[in-house]
Amino acid sequence: MTRKRITCALLILSALFLPGPAMSESPVPVGVSTARTAEIHEEVMLNGSLIARRTSRLSTEIDGLVSEILIDDGDRLQRGAVVIRLDPRLARIDRDSASARLEEARARKRESERQHREFLKLQETRHVANTSVAAAKAQIDIDAATVKRVQAELARTVELLDRHVVYAPFDAVVSRKLVERGEWVETNTAIAELVDVGVLRLEVPVPQFYYANVNIETQVSIRLDAMPDRSFEAKVTRKIPISDAASRTFRIWIEIPNDEHLLAPGMSARVNLHIAAGDRAPALLLPRDAVVRKPDGTANVWVIVVEDGITKAVPRLIETGRSYRDHIEIVQGDVRPGQQVVIRGNEILRPGQSVLVAEERVQDI
Repeated sequence: MTRKRITCALLILSALFLPGPAMSESPVPVGVSTARTAEIHEEVMLNGSLIARRTSRLSTEIDGLVSEILIDDGDRLQRGAVVIRLDPRLARIDRDSASARLEEARARKRESERQHREFLKLQETRHVANTSVAAAKAQIDIDAATVKRVQAELARTVELLDRHVVYAPFDAVVSRKLVERGEWVETNTAIAELVDVGVLRLEVPVPQFYYANVNIETQVSIRLDAMPDRSFEAKVTRKIPISDAASRTFRIWIEIPNDEHLLAPGMSARVNLHIAAGDRAPALLLPRDAVVRKPDGTANVWVIVVEDGITKAVPRLIETGRSYRDHIEIVQGDVRPGQQVVIRGNEILRPGQSVLVAEERVQDI
């Protein structure tokens, strides 16, 4: 081989194996989310129990013999439904007697008015004394008063007759029937226990430490032990400003509609109370997946920037604060609200590496 051929071969080998200009890298696909500010609520897990909003030990307003009872345990009643009837026969007799006395009193009053008219005519011809005319007028007044008195007696007997029927005072479920047909009941005798289950109250004892930060409209998440796969969102509807001396707790009520009739008093529940952080300003929040922890204890996030038309990921050193659901508070670092941060693929990034935003997740705070 000639010297000239050997030189050409060496030049070719050098071109193949010696390092040359770096070929451009393909962008790394990443998932991103956006830094947002929001008010952090402390979440306190508590236990509570469902109680009825209204419970009534129903009783009669008069004494009497039970002639008919129209309920049984577990019955659902609408307001105004008949619960019990008492024997009305004696009350009807009293009503009829008062009605007859009223007719008699009205007849006497009509007769008094007739006599008074006659006396007035006779008075014109001086055939009757003035005292007789005055006495006739007084008799009219007496009879009119008697009519009013008997009218009141009749109204009372009618009202007593009406009270022989007892009605449901509100929509309710019969917890217990306490009397049977044929029993004599008095006004202090409970005939049934009624429970309003249309809207139930969840009663929750709250540690006194949170008293100042729990108010009406405080948000809560509820999960009933009887239905662990379902959750309810609600608000505090009443705060009882009295502390229990033994447990150092105060009570809150949360009203839960029971339109499906799936809930019952006595059921237990777990309550997640979302308590506002007080006077603290809204926090800068990032998804937990955006934070990359290092062995030396520091942490950083990868911020998306665009330089010369190229999308890149740039690391920013941060300090974290409170945790909130799936998010974490950023208390220090060059991260601003509205900036995109990498939440998927950030473990393999290098500073300034070009990236391709393949997925963007919206934060649910």
